Amino acid sequence: MAWTDIFKHPKWQRKRLEIMERDAWRCVICHTEDKTLTVHHLLYHKGAKPWEYADEELVTLCQDCHLGVKNLPLTPADVDYIRGMTRAKEIHELRGAISELAREERQIIDGISPVLIRRPVTKTRLEEQIETLVRANDRFRHA
Repeated sequence: MAWTDIFKHPKWQRKRLEIMERDAWRCVICHTEDKTLTVHHLLYHKGAKPWEYADEELVTLCQDCHLGVKNLPLTPADVDYIRGMTRAKEIHELRGAISELAREERQIIDGISPVLIRRPVTKTRLEEQIETLVRANDRFRHA
C-alpha cells in the first residue's frame, strides 16, 4: 500500500473522525473551529499503521498549529502538555455544565422560572456532575 493510500484507508478515516469528535471539532492548541483540521500523532511507533495508535497518542490540530509541531521533536513533557490541554478543555466544559445546573437550581428555588419547575434539578444530579468533574480533575493530575 502506497504511503498516500494509507491515509485514505477506511480504518484511518474512522479513527480520525473519532479523535476530532472527542476534541469537539477544534484545535487543542489554539481552539479554532474555523480552519482545516488534521489529526496529529504525538509520537510514532515503527511499523504501526496510523489507525493502530491509542486515542491518547492522537490530537486534533488546525493546519497552522500542525505545521508548527509537525517537524519538531516532541519531548514527553510536550506530549503531556498537549494532552493536558485536551483534559483542561474537558474539565472547563464540565465546570460550565455544573454552573448551568446551579443557575437552574437557583431559579427554581427563587421561583423565577416556572418552565424549569417542570424539570427540577435534584441535588443528586448536581452531585453527579460535581463527582464527574472531580474524577476528570484527578485523571488530569495523575496523567
